Amino acid sequence: MPGRDADFADFSDDLSTLLDVLGIERTVIAGFSRGAYLATEFYKNHPDQVAAIILEDGGSVAFATTFFKLPPDQLATFFESVRIPDEIKSRYFDVYDSEFEVYSNFYDKKTGGSQFHNFGFIRQVKDKWIGYGGLMEYMHMQDGSHYAKLLFQPQSVSRYAASIVLQQPLAIYETLHVPMLILDAVGTPDLFQNSAENRELASRFPHLISYRAFDCADHNIHFGCPEEFLQAIRHFLHSLVLRSEEPS
Repeated sequence: MPGRDADFADFSDDLSTLLDVLGIERTVIAGFSRGAYLATEFYKNHPDQVAAIILEDGGSVAFATTFFKLPPDQLATFFESVRIPDEIKSRYFDVYDSEFEVYSNFYDKKTGGSQFHNFGFIRQVKDKWIGYGGLMEYMHMQDGSHYAKLLFQPQSVSRYAASIVLQQPLAIYETLHVPMLILDAVGTPDLFQNSAENRELASRFPHLISYRAFDCADHNIHFGCPEEFLQAIRHFLHSLVLRSEEPS
């Protein structure tokens, strides 16, 4: 976790600086879930560095929209359900004696291989090691009461946690000027039921926004249906090439 309370704008500024250092003038910015909101923040703050945007189940609709549409009893049921199952908690969120123990917990035996990327999730804390330890607290989503405070009193939580709730994608994309691909997971149960809002946004910019709904996943499309996901990405990137070849 960062040593200070960095918000989404701080992360977007960091990415902007990285692109400058690498000599990349414009890029296709993409993100999944919370990462999609970070992509939207990057476009908000550094639009001239964005060539196109890919949003996978997030970043296109205000985060709280799904929850504010729920009847009070269903919202209360949701808050009561917010907890990390003991098995998941012990596997991914506990504190461990060795780096290898964390790596083993993250290792997917079905996939095989080195899975070297798992080390990117591992952190040392004094003489111990953690994977996702502290993540839910950092996002202020560790239980129902904290989740409710995040949604209804975002000004009272950390800047980072509040960033996802305070962001207003529709206002940000009122001045959209680059191609966008929205990948919307609509499988059962749909974790974020925003297909109507996504379709409405796409209808505002039919010449810029491509919308794809996937009923093979309820949130994580690239994991639930990887082939369909890659096909959509390839098609969108190919369309960007064709656009660049059109006479101005």
